[in-house]
Amino acid sequence: SFEKQKGRVVVLAPGQSRPFELAMAVHPDAVSRASDTLDRHPEWAAVFGSYDDRPAETDTVSQYRNLLHHCTHQRGNPDAFTFWAGCGLIRKSVFEAMNGFDARRFPRSSIEDIELGYRLRDAGHRIRLDGSMLCTHLKRWTVASMARTDLVCRAVPWARLNAERRHWPEALNITARQKLSVALAMLVPVALMGSAMDPLGLVAGVILIVGIVGLNEDLFRLFLRKRGAGFALRCVPLHVLHLLCSGFGLAWALLCPRPRAEVREAQAPRTS
Repeated sequence: SFEKQKGRVVVLAPGQSRPFELAMAVHPDAVSRASDTLDRHPEWAAVFGSYDDRPAETDTVSQYRNLLHHCTHQRGNPDAFTFWAGCGLIRKSVFEAMNGFDARRFPRSSIEDIELGYRLRDAGHRIRLDGSMLCTHLKRWTVASMARTDLVCRAVPWARLNAERRHWPEALNITARQKLSVALAMLVPVALMGSAMDPLGLVAGVILIVGIVGLNEDLFRLFLRKRGAGFALRCVPLHVLHLLCSGFGLAWALLCPRPRAEVREAQAPRTS
């Protein structure tokens, strides 16, 4: 059964005394779409979709996060380089052959699905991104939870993974435009702090922010179309924060690599 507790949708499973939070709900046709895709295309080992543009939570931060994810997957390359477990299916035989998610390296949820997607591609499997396969996001986001997730659970482990692989794929939210957006965002605090000594610093900061909006024009057009001008404006600082977390996470990962013992443990042969 389902119920609302403290603003969260939770599942009360039979035989369990403690409820657990439900993060998303698939559209009625999502599973059949995924199954049909895999049936019709034996060359695809896995398929994943996207959040829809109607999240359950109505606050600005939750709406921003959902629409950001929606836009990223809607414009992504259908021949994907990674995998997303939020709304995705993998053939059972392939999942078992790959020994599933790497719970040793990722004991807590972070980028275990991305890492699995990389291993799938390394093994010669193909992954399909189907933007018509949708689910509704139920999670409530705050500025603090967004920054923590972007920095600690996404940017740092993803950058370390790419650095270890010596490969930075042009996919989803690490495209060339996103990399340039991160570079501009990292300059925004510098320009704004410099405005205390020179008013031109404020001008430079505004120009940088306009450049970020321009590079992400499709995203901000989506904000404008779905929620109006006021919402789009409120999303500007949120998006700059999102990019800053990505930039600081990259710097953290490159300047503070994982301990060698941890790397050896992660690279040790995995067994089923």
